[in-house]
Amino acid sequence: SHLKEKGSVDKILVIGPQSCFRPWESEYKKCFNETPNSIRLNKVSSNERANFLKSKVSQELILMSFATMANCVDQLVEFLELNSKVMVVIDEAHYIKRVDGGVWAPAALKISPYAASRVVLTGTPAPNGYEDLFNLFEFIWPKKNLIPFGLSTLMDLSEKTIKKGVIDTHTNKKINQVVDSLKPYFVRIRKKDLGLPEPIDHPVISVEMSPLQKKIYDSIEDKELKDFVNLDEENIDDDIFKAKLIRLRQAATNPNILSALVQEFGMDNTISAYENEILTDISQFQGREVPPKFLAARDLIKNIISRNEKVVVWATFVQNLLEFQDFLSKNNVSSKVIYGDVPVEDEDNASQDEETREDIINEFHQEDSSFKVLIANAATVGESISLHEACNNAIYIERDFNAASYLQSRDRIHRKGISPDTKTNYYFLESKHSIDESITLRLEDKIENLKRIVEHDIPLFSNFHSESMADIKAIISNYESRNR
Repeated sequence: SHLKEKGSVDKILVIGPQSCFRPWESEYKKCFNETPNSIRLNKVSSNERANFLKSKVSQELILMSFATMANCVDQLVEFLELNSKVMVVIDEAHYIKRVDGGVWAPAALKISPYAASRVVLTGTPAPNGYEDLFNLFEFIWPKKNLIPFGLSTLMDLSEKTIKKGVIDTHTNKKINQVVDSLKPYFVRIRKKDLGLPEPIDHPVISVEMSPLQKKIYDSIEDKELKDFVNLDEENIDDDIFKAKLIRLRQAATNPNILSALVQEFGMDNTISAYENEILTDISQFQGREVPPKFLAARDLIKNIISRNEKVVVWATFVQNLLEFQDFLSKNNVSSKVIYGDVPVEDEDNASQDEETREDIINEFHQEDSSFKVLIANAATVGESISLHEACNNAIYIERDFNAASYLQSRDRIHRKGISPDTKTNYYFLESKHSIDESITLRLEDKIENLKRIVEHDIPLFSNFHSESMADIKAIISNYESRNR
């Protein structure tokens, strides 16, 4: 707004995931009090896009995906030379952090010098190490060398501090130099600065597994964990262990998944390694029992709906999303699901009459929407989506060890724009005496660490995505304590 008033900028070119397009259009209207003359370059034909990029244009807001940017980088350079007052914004800029190949980062860096103004937006500027900062600040100010060290030094800092945990005086001095050199170019609105009303984390609801589910879970847990109890850390193959954790998590929520293991989680398409008795138990569970967590979640939902409120339900495994929707339907509760197969608006695989994620979210925001329950997983609805204007309740049927993704899911309903008297409610379901208990405890620890990072002047790391050795130790310890 300031640059527009000064006459330095008259257009914004946003490059980001397609899920950010609609929020940019709506936020532009809120900011400037007018509907933008905008164009989504993913939505036009390649010929139309080529002609557009060769012209001086009137659109104030131009939206483009990372893939489209990489496919027409030379045309974009020409466009920015013709249209000399364009601010280029990279939204979710951690997508261009890669320094060892790829096409998105080189494309962004190539067009950068031709922009009148440059902005990168990301909540995780350095998710894995100091080198993740390199491309972001190369884009912000090309050839200025804002970072006082080269790429190899940044990688060395990451190796020492993250992998080896070595922070001697010399290393600490270099870290401070990096932070001090970037502070003038970095603005972070910390969550505590927003003055949001504190959310309500309701006590974890411990759900008793049914006798059959308990038998299935205990059999799998004994088979998968007992061999790890006495192993030293160096002798644990964490990749194998992580694969085993998936089966435990599935059994803890819904043993039905074990009869049709989900390919996207890297599982085989059989469970023939288990004894016939376990296979028989799983077969008996399927179609005959409702997972107890589903029953507990249904009761919570009916209570929320009775208050004429809406709720988002978070789960991890796609089969649980779909089975829970079917279960709610049988209980006369309408809902809609968003997961990876639901197309994004403007995607090539989205047919004209197919409901998109944006369609579902837009209807969810309507007072007279046909459903009050949105079911989703954080992997799909984690970025660029706001639900707080429609919904202030979230139920977690299951969680994993990914603290960053979990915090993102929380922020869908607790963010700038909610009124001071809004009560944001979080409900958590946990199968008693299961891996769920370890997940809850580990998430609490990770979130405390992550909060210290994200509230820092420059949040350097947020690599709390998957299972760590500390998670593995916690699971084994919990298993031992329950079986003494």
